[in-house]
Amino acid sequence: MLETPKFELDIHDASALNEFADVPEIGSFEALTDVIKMMFQSIDSRIERYLLSMDDEEKEELQKEMKRFLSRINANSLIPLQFRLKVLHTFGKEASFLDGGLTSSILDSYKVAILLLLEASEDKESYLLALARMCGQAIHLAMRVSRLHLAEYREPRIQVTKQVHAFARIGLGALNKVKDSPKTRMNTESIKYGLIWYELMRAADFFRLARGGQELVYDSIEPYISNVSVEYCPKNQAALAPEDHIFLISYVDDRPTKPEWTDHLKVLHVSDRILLDITKLLPVLKTQLSDVIEHMKNIEKQKSQLRTEIEIHNTHKVTLHLLSCMHILPRKQMRHERDEALTLLSNFKLALGKPNKPSFRVLPILSDDDDKNDLASQWTSMNVSRDGIGIETDESMYMPQVSSLVRIVWANSAIKWPFWGVLVWRRHSASRLGHTTAGIQFLHGNPAIANMQSAGKGAALWPVLFSRLHKAGQIMIWSSETHITQGMVVLLDVSGKVFECKIVKVLQRGSNYVSCQAHLVRRYTGGDIELDQ
Repeated sequence: MLETPKFELDIHDASALNEFADVPEIGSFEALTDVIKMMFQSIDSRIERYLLSMDDEEKEELQKEMKRFLSRINANSLIPLQFRLKVLHTFGKEASFLDGGLTSSILDSYKVAILLLLEASEDKESYLLALARMCGQAIHLAMRVSRLHLAEYREPRIQVTKQVHAFARIGLGALNKVKDSPKTRMNTESIKYGLIWYELMRAADFFRLARGGQELVYDSIEPYISNVSVEYCPKNQAALAPEDHIFLISYVDDRPTKPEWTDHLKVLHVSDRILLDITKLLPVLKTQLSDVIEHMKNIEKQKSQLRTEIEIHNTHKVTLHLLSCMHILPRKQMRHERDEALTLLSNFKLALGKPNKPSFRVLPILSDDDDKNDLASQWTSMNVSRDGIGIETDESMYMPQVSSLVRIVWANSAIKWPFWGVLVWRRHSASRLGHTTAGIQFLHGNPAIANMQSAGKGAALWPVLFSRLHKAGQIMIWSSETHITQGMVVLLDVSGKVFECKIVKVLQRGSNYVSCQAHLVRRYTGGDIELDQ
């Protein structure tokens, strides 16, 4: 005979004890049937096994079972509140396990628990503080999961953003009803901190950063949060913040959009608003940016101020990125809608072995070895400008990485557009499953294909792209080998004409290439460099 498992609400995990601090007892223990207890214990043990095995099939089945279990306890309002919170703590403690749908289900369960507590509260201070704490926990969970999804270039789900906004409204509203105390201030700070983080992540455009750049910007945001204040402003109510400040505004409606910049705040609005006051943040970013630019230009400063090259580079990249994201600048070039089929080849080295023209017949090279696979994917253009192109696809195979140099092969042989470019952003849709959009910045100057080798007897050759710059004797090189350094001397073989070049400056290191400026020192055989047209 099977022994009925015992479920105890005593929690030995120190972090979990904090999660359940001050939560009142609501619900009926009679509703906590043996079946529900056994289901939860089964899922709990399966989560632990999955984290050891990391099996994808197990993960998919487990996520489905967790959603079914959450639906079951959500449907029964008598399930004890502390049991609900133990379930949510267990399900949410490993953010990397959660997909958008499961995150939304967990946040729905938080909302059910919060509404049950709100209904029973009768404005009791202990209940309202517990409610606010739960709202903060839910927002922080959404923040952690959304960060991981952004690292995969996936948009935050609209439903998750709506839930975050709802938790902010409920939590801050509850705290407005209680007297000032250390607990009140702690819960207020927790909700506002999580909300600022979440909104800054939505504003910071992680889709146009490579993985390393994402980590850099993400790790750099926290010190700036103290320079940002946030206000939840209900519809048709005047904001408390001064009208002449600068804000990122999120409108709380059925389809939340990316936070918008404004320096002219409307006193009233027909929908709820989340106002991120960035008036103090902008001067901090601008000062840091101008300081590093001045440091890079001023040799005397470099001697007197001991700052590492990587610190200067990171500060420059983060501040420039955040400033450009917060204030939407007008496009330099007009874009035109254009629907054209194209193939992207993401293996730069193999693409250099193809005909150097806009269109040719693509015979994909498939291999389990990525070095021998041309990583071809099918796309359609959405719009095009002189500088680049927006593209979309419903494929998921061989998705090019952000900051990778790609070869565009146009299906229409009449097209004469550029056919080399860098993938500068990528976004997986939250509303259209499997749909991806991306942006490519063209390489200009009719790049030609050549071979390059390090100066020295017996050095290996590798293919590169190059183009002539306006300054005499200067060329731009895009190399498939990434060991290029400033000051390096290389030999460039252009159709049998060999030139000695010195790398003047390394300009960009992408995921599969490095670009640099080089100076032609001398040539070993006569003739000028001739570029294939």
